Amino acid sequence: MLLHLCRERSALLLLSEAVQEGFIEQSGDGYHFSHDKVQSAFISLIDESEGARLHLLIGEAYLSAHEQGGEQSNIYRAAVHLSCAPDVLSE
Repeated sequence: MLLHLCRERSALLLLSEAVQEGFIEQSGDGYHFSHDKVQSAFISLIDESEGARLHLLIGEAYLSAHEQGGEQSNIYRAAVHLSCAPDVLSE
């Protein structure tokens, strides 16, 4: 449980910084890259295993939001991100 909370806080801090820098935008209860080129640049800078770990953090954050009474769409967003991290989930 403590590890999950640390991961969630870490992900939220990184997300907050990305929003402040204009790389990520908030829309409703979700987030998206500010532009397709920003997303492409980000993806090109990380390796596959780091991308999987990021998907895991994001998926866990959406799952936590859903469990705390968030919108139903959070569970679907969690599933999408967690499905992008099968190797990390099995560790």
